[in-house]
Amino acid sequence: MRAAEKRTNRPAQKKDKKPIQKKNDIFFKSAFEDYFCDMLRFLYKDADQIFDLEKPISFMDKELLEISPDRNKKGGTRNADMLAKIYLRTGKQELFMLHLEIQTKTNLTFPSRVFKYWYRLTDRYDHPIVSHTIFTGVPGQKRPDKYQYNMLGTELSFKYKYYQIFQHTEEQLLQFDNPFALVVLVAQKEVLRKKLTPLELHNTRIKIIEKLTANGNYTQQGITRFILFLKNMIHIEDEELNTKFEQQVRTLTGEKITMGIIETEKMLNIEEGIEIGTRKTKLEEQEKVVKNLILQLGLSDAQAAKVAEAPLSFVKKIRTQLEKSNRSKN
Repeated sequence: MRAAEKRTNRPAQKKDKKPIQKKNDIFFKSAFEDYFCDMLRFLYKDADQIFDLEKPISFMDKELLEISPDRNKKGGTRNADMLAKIYLRTGKQELFMLHLEIQTKTNLTFPSRVFKYWYRLTDRYDHPIVSHTIFTGVPGQKRPDKYQYNMLGTELSFKYKYYQIFQHTEEQLLQFDNPFALVVLVAQKEVLRKKLTPLELHNTRIKIIEKLTANGNYTQQGITRFILFLKNMIHIEDEELNTKFEQQVRTLTGEKITMGIIETEKMLNIEEGIEIGTRKTKLEEQEKVVKNLILQLGLSDAQAAKVAEAPLSFVKKIRTQLEKSNRSKN
């Protein structure tokens, strides 16, 4: 066996620089948003009969942050919570809550936190709230699916659905004709990374790209975005393996994707920068509209929020800023 092959098969050394977990969390949550509809189809067999996935889905990160049970704690746990506004086939607009647990070890207070999210959202919005947890820890991770309370005759039992990423094997996930199954596979390998050799991780990356390019259902941009997710979550320091991966990508895509991993990341970072800039511009425009509704038309917070289609908390914040500005002038 050649020296290069021996080096390839050695387990990852401690000196390997794994992307910081915060960055991993960001990429992981972004993948869940990018493949949200596919995720619903993965979690619910009758998703297309339950949800109207042709209508737009709105993610409500700010609203969820405002009612977060952990928002005032220092440090806190690593989690990526999601709240999405979706339509059911009944034609009514509903709120669907997806709670993502990204910790390897499930905190004992986790069921209580899920329940607190649910009742705060139920109290705040005139919509049914559905809680669904996805555990992304090790195979033996604890998976609590209910919160119970019983004291002096007062009883409460709150149960929610869950999925654990090791409920399916690699072979089973590769059989799914659903890109979210590949996201789950990537999550599995990220958890097991320290126990796998660089060659084993490389082979998984190749299997995923082969699956993405096999049926022609994915656009060049879609494959490129998945490559970025793949590269960050299944991180390999071996330059030889990274070169082989890029060569395989070129072959499988018919030379349509010929850039290296670094160039791919740069291109997608530029795209994401444009998206962030666009969202910032929209936010500034919305702020301007709210100010005019308050100053020019004298609308109440609730009225301004309804006209501007903005969160009530956002309008209240703008009003507070305006009042402070007036006091400083006087």
